[in-house]
Amino acid sequence: MGGINKYPIYEILIKFVRDRNPDRNYEKDSWSIKGLRKNRLRDVLHKRTMFRSDVSDDELNDFAQLIWKNSRKQLPNPSKPKFEIQLVDREEWCLGWFFHWTFDVGQSDSEVLESFENFLHRKGVGLNYSYGYPAYEYSSRNKDSYCAMGAEDRWRWHGIKDTKFGNDSENKTPPPCRCPVCKEQGVIRIFH
Repeated sequence: MGGINKYPIYEILIKFVRDRNPDRNYEKDSWSIKGLRKNRLRDVLHKRTMFRSDVSDDELNDFAQLIWKNSRKQLPNPSKPKFEIQLVDREEWCLGWFFHWTFDVGQSDSEVLESFENFLHRKGVGLNYSYGYPAYEYSSRNKDSYCAMGAEDRWRWHGIKDTKFGNDSENKTPPPCRCPVCKEQGVIRIFH
């Protein structure tokens, strides 16, 4: 493949107040409850996403509204939300919850793996190639550095066989992931 495709990555925060879980104890001085009525709690939905090309403010707001519409049904008595949307990077890979993803533009598996390794090196992340071996000194030990969420362990990388996301060993495949969900969404994932 040619050069590096760098896509706009946005962080979307949706802040709101909702009813507390009555079965849970909350610390009295917690930021999530301080200054609120007894049964209320501050909460945040956080989404990091990547787009194939630049998007307008209206498109970003519509996307954030869709996240809220789909999430608020599961929340107990949520208040009107406050949205914060920020461009955080232009990069080839986007972080999910213990996986990274990029757009499928026809890369071979070896090109995908090379691209992901190069991305991690650009972010200052050293790689462990074998289980139990520490990576060389790298900057992710610094609190301000890139959080790789386990991707620094090369031996953790895997795909999945079907649409059931998870780490059960019988569902894992060699990386990258090209499961039916990835194909339908036009993306490639590397779980870790």
